[in-house]
Amino acid sequence: MKTSGHFDDDVSKRSDRVDIKDEWVELARDDPEFKEFQENGRVKHWIFVPGVKRWLRIVLLEDRETVHTKHWDRGFPKQLRRFEEGKEWRMVRC
Repeated sequence: MKTSGHFDDDVSKRSDRVDIKDEWVELARDDPEFKEFQENGRVKHWIFVPGVKRWLRIVLLEDRETVHTKHWDRGFPKQLRRFEEGKEWRMVRC
């Protein structure tokens, strides 16, 4: 898995993120449930991890391969409701 310097130096060492398994990050990269394209060329990917009952969000760099960040996204259920109501226009279901 390709990762950015930010990911290697900061993100992967944070105590609130060490429980996020690489296999989940790879799944989010390769087979996301939702995507959001950012104006800067980066892409957010989300998957639901059933074993922990949480949404994982990763951000890919412009090359769509390099993982820049990962975290549990507590706010995603609200964003998902907005999407399902037609109010969230940037996100797409994959």
